[in-house]
Amino acid sequence: MDGDGQPISSAFIRLKSPLDHSLSRNLLDYREVALSEFLDRCSEFDAAIVQRMALPGDKAGRFVTACRDGNIPYVFDVDDDLLALDESHIEAAVYARDRPGLRSLVENAALVLTSTSVIAERYNAFNDNVALVPNALDEKTWFASKDHNTQRDRDYEGIGLLYMGTETHADDLIVLKQALENLASIHKAPDVRLFVIGGEPKNTAPDWYTRIN
Repeated sequence: MDGDGQPISSAFIRLKSPLDHSLSRNLLDYREVALSEFLDRCSEFDAAIVQRMALPGDKAGRFVTACRDGNIPYVFDVDDDLLALDESHIEAAVYARDRPGLRSLVENAALVLTSTSVIAERYNAFNDNVALVPNALDEKTWFASKDHNTQRDRDYEGIGLLYMGTETHADDLIVLKQALENLASIHKAPDVRLFVIGGEPKNTAPDWYTRIN
């Protein structure tokens, strides 16, 4: 559940895609709602799922109160340690402002799902019921069927890689840069080109990947 009823990219990957999967879609009936609709109709829900900072500011407290008063268990899902962002992070001020609400969401959840064991260990300090659910590729998106033949129009030979993320992942791009350099130095690798959507602020001028606007 996102604050305005629309899933962010992380929620799409970790929640919407798995819940829409053929193995799970018939196991439960779910819908995406804005906080206002949830508060007005919370008696209709058996449980709720909230992801990352979908409920900023006082929305987190209103949600937690409604769930407690209505005896509605909720799952909190997170794939970054948002309680421990350092000041160098581009959105550090935003998360610092919303940290009390985020901590309340973690502490009062019936279940906390994390994407890594490191986050799980850290969040065990705030909630006794933490489960590890790693990120995974959706085969419908990434693995075409044998009879699916995709024609790619490109102006180079070799391998094209795509990295997509918000403009807060400059450190991740450095890791990719080092990996590509190591690959080229150790192996006679084919032409590998990296294309990036977002990743780091637009005012950067990288010469080792191609930015897609």
